[in-house]
Amino acid sequence: MKKLIIFILFVFTCNLLLSQDTANVRKHKNSIYLEFGFSNDGISLNFDKILYKSKFIALTASTGIASSFAEGFFSYPPISINLLIGKVRHYLLIGNNLLIEKYNLGVTYHYYYNCYLGYRFIPINKGLFLKFDIPINLIHYQKFKNSANSSYYEYFDNTSRNFDLSIGYTF
Repeated sequence: MKKLIIFILFVFTCNLLLSQDTANVRKHKNSIYLEFGFSNDGISLNFDKILYKSKFIALTASTGIASSFAEGFFSYPPISINLLIGKVRHYLLIGNNLLIEKYNLGVTYHYYYNCYLGYRFIPINKGLFLKFDIPINLIHYQKFKNSANSSYYEYFDNTSRNFDLSIGYTF
């Protein structure tokens, strides 16, 4: 009888350990989300994919469609590469982003490159996706056309943005 109880406890314990281990397996690697840039009055719809995932590190890439409330605005798809450090759902986000914008029917071009730190929540299964990031540095390169002689002028500066907030769905 004693051996039977020990055997049942052993099987029960092993079953619990295996069920905990499989809970960390992420089945859904795609997310779609809205990103709100609170300093440049911009909004973008992005698709994100986890390219690589280990126990503590993940690598993601995202692209999307950006919009602004400025007149004559056109944006090429923003491109982001992110490194996630964490476990299961909560991650430290280290990333970079490239965005190219065109205003006034091609007269003015803006090129933004930034590195950022943030927090990212990804559910294990389907569900709510959250991201919050703060730019470390934002490099802004502007090229605009002089209407009088059709020559381009260039302007380069470091601008600052407050933060970005993203909310979406993982599937």
